Amino acid sequence: MVRQYELYLVLRPDFDYEKQTTREEFVSKLLGSDHITVKDIQMGGKKHLSYPMQKHEEGVQMVVQFEALKVMVGEIEKRVKLGTDVLRFLLTVRD
Repeated sequence: MVRQYELYLVLRPDFDYEKQTTREEFVSKLLGSDHITVKDIQMGGKKHLSYPMQKHEEGVQMVVQFEALKVMVGEIEKRVKLGTDVLRFLLTVRD
């Protein structure tokens, strides 16, 4: 069963978020499966964080909307947790 998901990411402040190709390559490497269709990538830019995350005072915000099989969620979360540029993430199901 294919569902729509939204992945909210807080990335390291040195992530190059201004280049579209860098964003797309990062997301395809992060999600990494043929069964995933990326619908939209939105950048929030560099923001000051309310509290330090892994010794960083700032972070780059990114929201990725995609479609994937329900069974892929565990693999996606595992890949995101292993991502070196990811400080925090939140994966939700869109209705």
